[in-house]
Amino acid sequence: MPVSVVGGKLRIQVAYHPNVIARIKLIPGRRWDAAERVWTVPLEFLPDLRETLPHLAYDGSCDHEYARLERTVQASSAMDTDLISPDMPGGTLRPYQAAGVRYLEGKHGRAMIADEMGLGKTIQTLAYIHRHPELKVLVVCPATVKEQWRRETLKWLDCPEDNVAVLAGRNGHTPPESYRILIVNYDIIGSWTFAIAAWKPDLLVLDESVYVKERKSQRSLVAAQIASQCKYVIALSGRPVLNRPAELWNQLAIVRPDLPLGSWSAFAKRYANYHQTRYGWEMGKAEHLEELEKRLRANVMIQRRKADVLTELPELDRVTVPLEVDYTGEASYEGLELADITKMRREAGLVKLLPAIQWLQEARENISKLVVFAHHHDVLDAIAAAFDVDPIDGRTSAAVRQAHIDAFQEGDSSLLICGTRAMGMGINLQAGSTAVFVELDWNMAAHEQAESRLHRMGQKNAVTAYYLIAEGTIDEPMMELLAEKQEVSEKVVGEDPTPRVIERLRELMEAKS
Repeated sequence: MPVSVVGGKLRIQVAYHPNVIARIKLIPGRRWDAAERVWTVPLEFLPDLRETLPHLAYDGSCDHEYARLERTVQASSAMDTDLISPDMPGGTLRPYQAAGVRYLEGKHGRAMIADEMGLGKTIQTLAYIHRHPELKVLVVCPATVKEQWRRETLKWLDCPEDNVAVLAGRNGHTPPESYRILIVNYDIIGSWTFAIAAWKPDLLVLDESVYVKERKSQRSLVAAQIASQCKYVIALSGRPVLNRPAELWNQLAIVRPDLPLGSWSAFAKRYANYHQTRYGWEMGKAEHLEELEKRLRANVMIQRRKADVLTELPELDRVTVPLEVDYTGEASYEGLELADITKMRREAGLVKLLPAIQWLQEARENISKLVVFAHHHDVLDAIAAAFDVDPIDGRTSAAVRQAHIDAFQEGDSSLLICGTRAMGMGINLQAGSTAVFVELDWNMAAHEQAESRLHRMGQKNAVTAYYLIAEGTIDEPMMELLAEKQEVSEKVVGEDPTPRVIERLRELMEAKS
């Protein structure tokens, strides 16, 4: 019998021969079907099979299906497409984002978007949801981005607010049928299992799917259970997934349980050098990564990098990141003076320390070099202590400051914690392309000066500046102020806001009360 393709896999029916069987067993993901008495091998290993067993008869379906698989591999890094309309109710997709939606469609809604952080994985997912208005969608994400998901959903889908619900607490109850999209964080998903099952979602979205990397964790087990009841599953990960192959197995098993991955241990042995020592089993250096990447791109993963789509990206992209905090604001904003506003600004910086540090920890998994800006000494010190580095601000000597800059620009240093104004002028940090503002300045010019440390001549990548905003604090009106016209925020870099800025800030705060 010739080698053929059935169900996307190579089907090999041969008479028993020790050498032939030994070579088949070397192929990752091969399986023996005792009932049919045939071997099945992942289609992507056709060239390997032909090289090691050239005497087998291969029918025409092999070349035809393998050519189709190669087109899928190419689509997994596609930068544009004519098959998907870029128009959304709340904006326009960039060409590579439309190509991402095309990949999701080609994989029938079971795939992983592993684009580099800042390329719009959320938007691509929302575009897929927009194309399928009949679906009920469950989004599972870190707690720090639940509100961001809600806002982006309302913006891009332009849907009524009562179509989107953010689940909170641990007293899960069945959501009303009127909701089309539910958003819940990983930490509480176990408390909502029965309610979600009763609601019957069609599409499960796992944002930052590395949260389900552990096979036996409660959140992974719950996610797998929900995924088994959904027709569609989309995982989002901006992390360098191939750097830690063993962490991928469970994520892939949830998204595509039909993939011939083999057991976790077999997968880890092949790609993570999982081996036994006298102290027990240990992971080694990642191996066979080109093979793994091709398998992922052929079957489940689309991945693009900023460098690949640089011509499409704006030179500088600003992203607002809302953070949930426990804060009780002023009862009234009427009559607030500069001293009151300054106190509230410092409180906002302190109250968001924990979620900000958590966000930064997650970001460091994705970003090779990161520059973090803050204002108050206690905020800077707390962030620096969390990452075991020294902050750089007005207290730092010129020699020490330059040593830190040189290590970041030319050495192994991957993180700088800086005072916004102390490091906002006269230095070059083009080795990094990501800035994070943990605290806001009164004046947009101070932020622009800090951003320009990265976004300047010699920068080879698009620069993204993230602004971490503590919800329910003075951060929100300050961000509105910074976004207003330059003549309102005044492009003068002073230590304190002008009376005009104070008055406008008071108006914005009163409008929110």
